Amino acid sequence: MWLDGERLLLNRRQTEILALLALHPAGLSVEQLHSLLYGDSSVTTSTLKAEVSHLRAALRGQLSSRPYRLTLPVTTDIDEVQRRLRIGDVRAALEAYGGDLLPGTDAPAPVEMGDYLAVSVREALLVNPDPDAVLRYIELAPYDTYVIEACTAALGQRNHPAAPLLKGRLAAAGR
Repeated sequence: MWLDGERLLLNRRQTEILALLALHPAGLSVEQLHSLLYGDSSVTTSTLKAEVSHLRAALRGQLSSRPYRLTLPVTTDIDEVQRRLRIGDVRAALEAYGGDLLPGTDAPAPVEMGDYLAVSVREALLVNPDPDAVLRYIELAPYDTYVIEACTAALGQRNHPAAPLLKGRLAAAGR
């Protein structure tokens, strides 16, 4: 997370809140944000409001309330990955895809979004197993042999520079 060229040092909850607000540019009520962040956990809204207050300070006040909404322009790699997938540019989607969304999070909405994005990327590769995109993908998911096998099958006997690397990954995985 960067703001005006400066890296923001946020704790995990503040990062999750920022991600949720970036994904909901119209804003979220305190109840909506609480539900997306904590699910059924018995965390008070006071705790959430304190985290939002710290995040607001880190963002130099660029977070409004009622509803909670970011007041600065925000771009996310999620938006870029989805945009690229929509137009069928799997290779560019993989360049923008960073793997797990907020690793280690237990917040329901980011977990769901991370799963959605991971499955979307994987399914796009199965439909269009671009070797260069698959090479990028196996850096993030090295044991997804099904995608690698789909790509090597699509390559067939064609001589492609990625083929030895893909076959090597399959051999390393015992396939």
